[in-house]
Amino acid sequence: MSYSKTVRAAVMGKCARPRRNTNTSGFTLIEVLVSIVILAVGILGATAMQSASLGGEYQARNLDSCVNLAFDALDRIQSNVEIIEQYSSGGTMVVDPESPSPPSGSEASADYNQLTAAMQKYVAASQSMGMQMEKAQMLITFQPDSPLAGVDTVTANVTWNRKGKTEQCQMTNIIYKNK
Repeated sequence: MSYSKTVRAAVMGKCARPRRNTNTSGFTLIEVLVSIVILAVGILGATAMQSASLGGEYQARNLDSCVNLAFDALDRIQSNVEIIEQYSSGGTMVVDPESPSPPSGSEASADYNQLTAAMQKYVAASQSMGMQMEKAQMLITFQPDSPLAGVDTVTANVTWNRKGKTEQCQMTNIIYKNK
């Protein structure tokens, strides 16, 4: 290139500016910030979902324990139908691990003690897993000759406190007394 062409190019501004590469690849700062915000929102959503899932798991475990306790009580009563009067003195039986009061009669009293021990085990296990199942209590009600003569309706209602709220489950069994 001759001197005159270089001077002419400089005067016209062609050499004074550096050439821009139009084929550059990469991201601008705005694009990076937008993608970080989108990623953060996604991670927060996943964290909230995980937290809700754990809360649901604790509630399912508590309900599972509750149903097992109620079923155990109703099964014991149904298997000892010939001594159902020992269970149902006064129409109700309260199974409370904090203040036990077993019914009269050796078999009913033994079942009561086993139910109380089972409730204590479930409460201790729930507390060790962080489920906060407190003040568990089972109320068993007896309705003799309901709905028919010779048939009793027995209902087991288990209640407990969890984080200041009272929760419960209830199971009902109809027992045919074979006399």
